[in-house]
Amino acid sequence: MNWVLRKQFGNAFSTFESNGADKTLLSADLEHYILENQNIRAICSLGLRPPLKSGVAKQLITGLFLRNPLERIFGIYEADRRQLGISPQDIRFQSIRNYIESKIGEESNAFRDAQVNFIGDGATYYEALGLECFNRAKFEIGQINFCGLMHLFDESLVVLEHELGKYFKNIDLAYFPKGVTIGEYISLESRLDLMRQEIGNDLFDYLLNNNRYDLELTQIAEENLIQKLHSIPNWRDKLFDLQHRCLALR
Repeated sequence: MNWVLRKQFGNAFSTFESNGADKTLLSADLEHYILENQNIRAICSLGLRPPLKSGVAKQLITGLFLRNPLERIFGIYEADRRQLGISPQDIRFQSIRNYIESKIGEESNAFRDAQVNFIGDGATYYEALGLECFNRAKFEIGQINFCGLMHLFDESLVVLEHELGKYFKNIDLAYFPKGVTIGEYISLESRLDLMRQEIGNDLFDYLLNNNRYDLELTQIAEENLIQKLHSIPNWRDKLFDLQHRCLALR
């Protein structure tokens, strides 16, 4: 999203992250940042968490993206491989199964409902999450203007273009596709089947159980997203148009 928003807003776009050990940012931090940077029209952050409906934040169009929790784990593995490098002596990176098992061995709550925890409790892991935290997270995604999904990224951008188009003329959220052409699509279910084969049924089922709240939250978000998408006039044409605009950027 950084690339997309920077392309659209130029110097009026900014990322917003914490410089401290605690990477969580709150609505008050955002308000302070906006008041100090009044030229900014779009902000993207990994550490900013709900609620975002107080003070200056009440005037903003707010949104977030959720990711299937098991795909998120695979993404973390790939990111760590790139950032930390791969040593032949480091058995953690010899397979994704080794990596997941080593993380769980270091911290019992590793890879457990991370998105619900972040939204509902600010990423504090004092104990396993419960229904109360899930209900807070579910409430918060209902308060924001937009909740997208990484496995429905194009569909999410069509909805976001529609929302932002009410305020910004000629909004264009086309992104640079990485090696993708129209018609090439591997479903989320197929990708998860490949992950199950790679890490084994036992570990896959363990992760499913540990991320049941994240899975339920993403399912709720998907139902809401599809409902919004289908309410947009000519949404199929707009989806096709977005995909062709993306390909034109290659």
